[in-house]
Amino acid sequence: MRLAGGMAPDRILVLPQIYNTTMAAQWARISRTAVRSGYPGLRIVGPLTENRACAGDPYCPTMSSQLAFRRLISHLRYAGLPQRYLRVQVDLDVS
Repeated sequence: MRLAGGMAPDRILVLPQIYNTTMAAQWARISRTAVRSGYPGLRIVGPLTENRACAGDPYCPTMSSQLAFRRLISHLRYAGLPQRYLRVQVDLDVS
């Protein structure tokens, strides 16, 4: 956990890839594990999705940025973690 954010918690912002509900829950658990280990929780600023990059490909694993944002907030809240850093939604585009 020290390398995941504990070395400089005030300087590290986390923008996790969230392509499904499970990934949102995993990032909340990672942050909760840091707190339980005596480190600050991760400063998660929002989800990174890839809707534009997938261009409608049904085999491309992603969800909408809005849904990813809501799921991330929900899982952080359920884990008892702050959501105050959540400010962005980033959708990856490849051109």
